[in-house]
Amino acid sequence: TEVLNTMLESKEIILVNKNQCELVRSDRFSMYKESAGIEPTLRAVIMSKIDGLSSTHQLLLKIAATIGRTFRVDMLYEVFSQLSTGTPLDASQLVGILAELQDKRLVELTETDPPTCSFRM
Repeated sequence: TEVLNTMLESKEIILVNKNQCELVRSDRFSMYKESAGIEPTLRAVIMSKIDGLSSTHQLLLKIAATIGRTFRVDMLYEVFSQLSTGTPLDASQLVGILAELQDKRLVELTETDPPTCSFRM
Protein backbone atom coordinates (compact mmCIF):
# COMPACT_ATOMS: atom_id res chain seq x y z
CA THR A 1 0.00 0.00 0.00
CA GLU A 2 2.85 2.40 0.78
CA VAL A 3 4.33 1.87 -2.68
CA LEU A 4 0.95 2.59 -4.29
CA ASN A 5 0.44 5.68 -2.13
CA THR A 6 3.91 6.97 -3.02
CA MET A 7 3.31 6.40 -6.72
CA LEU A 8 -0.11 8.08 -6.65
CA GLU A 9 1.29 11.00 -4.64
CA SER A 10 4.15 11.45 -7.12
CA LYS A 11 1.60 11.67 -9.95
CA GLU A 12 -0.35 14.25 -7.88
CA ILE A 13 -3.42 12.03 -7.77
CA ILE A 14 -3.68 11.77 -3.98
CA LEU A 15 -2.36 13.59 -0.96
CA VAL A 16 -1.58 11.58 2.16
CA ASN A 17 -1.25 13.62 5.34
CA LYS A 18 -1.29 12.21 8.87
CA ASN A 19 -2.83 8.88 7.75
CA GLN A 20 -5.54 10.72 5.78
CA CYS A 21 -5.83 10.08 2.07
CA GLU A 22 -7.33 12.74 -0.19
CA LEU A 23 -8.08 12.58 -3.91
CA VAL A 24 -6.37 15.65 -5.37
CA ARG A 25 -6.92 15.47 -9.12
CA SER A 26 -9.57 13.12 -10.48
CA ASP A 27 -8.51 14.00 -14.04
CA ARG A 28 -5.02 12.69 -13.31
CA PHE A 29 -6.55 9.52 -11.85
CA SER A 30 -8.43 8.97 -15.11
CA MET A 31 -5.28 9.53 -17.16
CA TYR A 32 -3.37 7.06 -14.98
CA LYS A 33 -6.07 4.40 -15.41
CA GLU A 34 -5.86 4.82 -19.19
CA SER A 35 -2.10 4.31 -19.23
CA ALA A 36 -1.91 1.58 -16.59
CA GLY A 37 -1.31 -1.10 -19.19
CA ILE A 38 -4.15 -3.41 -18.15
CA GLU A 39 -4.70 -6.08 -20.81
CA PRO A 40 -7.53 -4.78 -23.07
CA THR A 41 -9.91 -7.75 -22.68
CA LEU A 42 -9.66 -7.78 -18.90
CA ARG A 43 -9.98 -4.01 -18.87
CA ALA A 44 -13.17 -4.22 -20.96
CA VAL A 45 -14.72 -6.74 -18.57
CA ILE A 46 -13.87 -4.62 -15.54
CA MET A 47 -15.07 -1.42 -17.19
CA SER A 48 -18.38 -2.99 -18.24
CA LYS A 49 -19.04 -3.96 -14.62
CA ILE A 50 -18.17 -0.49 -13.39
CA ASP A 51 -20.02 1.40 -16.15
CA GLY A 52 -23.29 -0.22 -15.07
CA LEU A 53 -23.00 1.16 -11.53
CA SER A 54 -24.52 4.34 -10.13
CA SER A 55 -22.32 7.42 -9.84
CA THR A 56 -22.16 6.92 -6.06
CA HIS A 57 -20.93 3.34 -6.48
CA GLN A 58 -18.39 4.49 -9.07
CA LEU A 59 -17.09 7.26 -6.83
CA LEU A 60 -16.71 4.84 -3.93
CA LEU A 61 -14.73 2.46 -6.15
CA LYS A 62 -12.49 5.28 -7.39
CA ILE A 63 -11.78 6.43 -3.85
CA ALA A 64 -11.14 2.86 -2.72
CA ALA A 65 -8.76 2.30 -5.66
CA THR A 66 -6.91 5.47 -4.73
CA ILE A 67 -6.49 4.22 -1.17
CA GLY A 68 -5.11 0.91 -2.41
CA ARG A 69 -5.88 -2.68 -3.37
CA THR A 70 -6.91 -3.23 0.25
CA PHE A 71 -8.78 -0.47 2.05
CA ARG A 72 -10.33 0.07 5.45
CA VAL A 73 -14.04 0.77 5.35
CA ASP A 74 -13.77 3.61 7.88
CA MET A 75 -11.14 5.36 5.75
CA LEU A 76 -13.28 4.93 2.63
CA TYR A 77 -16.24 6.42 4.49
CA GLU A 78 -14.21 9.38 5.73
CA VAL A 79 -12.70 10.23 2.33
CA PHE A 80 -16.05 9.76 0.57
CA SER A 81 -17.75 12.05 3.09
CA GLN A 82 -15.21 14.79 2.36
CA LEU A 83 -15.32 14.45 -1.43
CA SER A 84 -18.97 13.76 -2.15
CA THR A 85 -21.08 16.74 -3.17
CA GLY A 86 -24.32 14.75 -3.25
CA THR A 87 -26.50 13.45 -0.46
CA PRO A 88 -24.28 12.18 2.35
CA LEU A 89 -24.21 8.45 3.06
CA ASP A 90 -24.54 7.06 6.53
CA ALA A 91 -22.44 4.08 7.58
CA SER A 92 -25.23 1.55 6.97
CA GLN A 93 -25.70 2.81 3.40
CA LEU A 94 -21.97 2.44 2.76
CA VAL A 95 -22.08 -1.13 4.10
CA GLY A 96 -25.03 -1.82 1.78
CA ILE A 97 -23.15 -0.48 -1.24
CA LEU A 98 -20.08 -2.54 -0.34
CA ALA A 99 -22.32 -5.62 -0.08
CA GLU A 100 -23.64 -4.89 -3.60
CA LEU A 101 -20.08 -4.48 -4.88
CA GLN A 102 -19.19 -7.77 -3.22
CA ASP A 103 -22.18 -9.45 -4.92
CA LYS A 104 -20.85 -8.12 -8.25
CA ARG A 105 -17.47 -9.67 -7.35
CA LEU A 106 -15.65 -6.34 -7.45
CA VAL A 107 -14.59 -6.27 -3.77
CA GLU A 108 -14.54 -8.68 -0.87
CA LEU A 109 -14.48 -8.27 2.90
CA THR A 110 -11.08 -9.54 4.02
CA GLU A 111 -10.95 -8.45 7.67
CA THR A 112 -13.61 -7.72 10.25
CA ASP A 113 -11.64 -5.83 12.90
CA PRO A 114 -11.29 -3.21 11.59
CA PRO A 115 -13.57 -3.86 8.60
CA THR A 116 -11.32 -4.06 5.56
CA CYS A 117 -12.05 -4.85 1.91
CA SER A 118 -9.89 -5.80 -1.06
CA PHE A 119 -10.44 -5.60 -4.77
CA ARG A 120 -11.05 -9.00 -6.32
CA MET A 121 -9.41 -8.13 -9.65
